[in-house]
Amino acid sequence: MDRLPQTRSCFACGKNNPHGLNLAFQTDGSQVLATWIPQAQHTGFTDMIHGGIIATVLDEIMAWTCGVIGGRFAYSVDLNIRYSSPLRPGDTVLGFGAIEKNRRSKIFHTRARIVVNNTEIAAAGGKYLAIKELAEASLWADFGEDAAALRDLRAG
Repeated sequence: MDRLPQTRSCFACGKNNPHGLNLAFQTDGSQVLATWIPQAQHTGFTDMIHGGIIATVLDEIMAWTCGVIGGRFAYSVDLNIRYSSPLRPGDTVLGFGAIEKNRRSKIFHTRARIVVNNTEIAAAGGKYLAIKELAEASLWADFGEDAAALRDLRAG
């Protein structure tokens, strides 16, 4: 497994965002894997993680899947989620993302799921549109010194 760098500012994966989720990613070359431990401040109802936070995690997994496996970072244009089980603060979450269809590295159809102790919490499918190359420059800048390592990993 190759560990992926984090951006500096992203709410979902930014290492310097004190209000963010601090998601960590890895890849085996065919899928993206995420780890996350939700905290009490992520709850909606008492002792249950808010569904919008879960949606954010699934969306981020799929965006990273496009960026690493598909070769282009992308924005979600369509997202469908099925929630299966409650998620609690302190649970160790494992997320998995894969590309179902790659249309010329411009449009991606992706899927993701998150599990806790082999129990699926939620699954999603989405359609993602590649970020325009001019806009992508600011994304790469947010990786700082880790941008080169990520580019090398994607090229290999």
